[in-house]
Amino acid sequence: MTRAPEGVTARLIHLANAAPGPILAVDLPSGLDATSGEPFSPTVRTKATLTLALPKRGLLAAGATTLFARAAIIPLNSMRGGGDADRATAGQTTGDEA
Repeated sequence: MTRAPEGVTARLIHLANAAPGPILAVDLPSGLDATSGEPFSPTVRTKATLTLALPKRGLLAAGATTLFARAAIIPLNSMRGGGDADRATAGQTTGDEA
């Protein structure tokens, strides 16, 4: 994403942010630059973000962490029944654990 969401996409993000329930983003919250972590206006504010294999650099940026409570990183090899080391890393999180 290189610019702010517009049109229908922007309206859907505003509706999601106004909804009463928690939001789970898969891979990256909509409206967040994957590389820089710059939150465009609007950006989905999530309770959690699930990312597979490696987190996008933008998820680890200082400004991005204010948009979600936690991010879980699920290694791809844990999805095929990997060993104990795989299961140990599957629960790694970033952000506020509370």
